[in-house]
Amino acid sequence: MSLARFFMALPKGGASVTTPPGTSFDDTKTLVLTEEYVQSGRYLFTGSYTQNPVSKNVLHSFFNGSRHVFEAGKKVSGRRFIYNGATSALFDIYTPPAGWGVQDVAHGHSANGRCHLFFDEHEGFVANVGHRLMYTYSNDDGVSWSTPADVGMPPNGHKSIRVIGNVVESNGVLLKPYYSGLDEGSYGTESARYVLRSTNGGATWAHILVEQTAEYVNEGSVMALGNTWLYAVRRETGTRGWRFYKSTDAGLTWAVQGDTQFGEPTMTESHPPHLAKFKINGVDIFACYFVNRNTKEYKVIYGKAADVIAGISGWNLNTKLTLFDHDSYNAGGAPTFISGYGCFYHIDDTLEAKGISYLEYSQTTATHVLYFNLPTTHYGNLKTQLGITAV
Repeated sequence: MSLARFFMALPKGGASVTTPPGTSFDDTKTLVLTEEYVQSGRYLFTGSYTQNPVSKNVLHSFFNGSRHVFEAGKKVSGRRFIYNGATSALFDIYTPPAGWGVQDVAHGHSANGRCHLFFDEHEGFVANVGHRLMYTYSNDDGVSWSTPADVGMPPNGHKSIRVIGNVVESNGVLLKPYYSGLDEGSYGTESARYVLRSTNGGATWAHILVEQTAEYVNEGSVMALGNTWLYAVRRETGTRGWRFYKSTDAGLTWAVQGDTQFGEPTMTESHPPHLAKFKINGVDIFACYFVNRNTKEYKVIYGKAADVIAGISGWNLNTKLTLFDHDSYNAGGAPTFISGYGCFYHIDDTLEAKGISYLEYSQTTATHVLYFNLPTTHYGNLKTQLGITAV
């Protein structure tokens, strides 16, 4: 049975908005909690939260088990938010075969409204067992799904994979980031960042190597402006933080753009970034949502798309905004264990956004899913900081 502990309004999305003037970038309670969702006895985690550009309905996908770590039988489930309507109950998307378990889930939409969903499934989190990278799609907001297809393992011979991240289409090219490791337990020895690339609507996918190094650089997110793409990943070496890659040929080849901490103090561990895009007065803006795992604060930083594509310094530190502290939504009475892994979408290409995040209290304690609205009270300041002329 599902519970909405602080229910105010279901996150519907899709309506046009008139963006109000801004006030301050120092508001630590910027997000408005719309629902805290708990499925009794279940552990719902990772996944995506996106809006269908055609129907305007919203889909939230995630793994559904009883723990963070490997669990045979862990499956893919979802929730559907009908535009200006009710939320469907929890529904299942995929149940693995006996002895296998799903770990990470991610999806995104193409311009025609098709939802492209990926998940990785495993026979265990130990070396020398089976691992698969799977793909399915839905043309009806998750009511029905294609038969899941194995898109193959990375061509570098790595034996294990994770698909945390988004799925984005630009100019008819679909990209899905993922990462691989030598085998379970060996990611710190060697890891690789890949994108799956499709130019035929998801009928076939090619594995494109972005970078392979003897370090742990892993979960990421992509975003595009035309044929130019950025790929942000969490960096679990050195001072931690995030690494950016850039492609100028629609994702065929990639180069390291640089590493950054976005002005954050040294972290013992970073969290996966989430890239998004919208417009202000016709100017394309990129947003990077991220969590400082030490402080458990969810933050966002902005930059003009042209500036962040030109260089990593294009992310404007003056626009960095603290959205909330995960522990401030602590329903379990103890500090959260791992918090974040969120996802945001911007409504009708505007600053107004809706998103999710998660509260984990232990590796086996059920996750609380937080649904948020991102108000636009910082609109005026954001225009000023980015040098965008009012119209």
